[in-house]
Amino acid sequence: MCAASPASAVDPFLSSVPAVFAVVGEHRGDPARLLLLGDDGRFYTYETDDGVPIAVELTPEWVVDTAA
Repeated sequence: MCAASPASAVDPFLSSVPAVFAVVGEHRGDPARLLLLGDDGRFYTYETDDGVPIAVELTPEWVVDTAA
């Protein structure tokens, strides 16, 4: 039985989260929650407490900076 080489082991989290984000807004109720646009075209929130981007739907709860 052969062990998998490190190159063949893929972390599913790292492969599914974009590498590049642009800050495009903030949450109306909690300005510390930033709205990001990933290089995959999806929106994410960046909660500064833990720093992990989470996919979100764009709703009226978000303020989008139209100049971004």
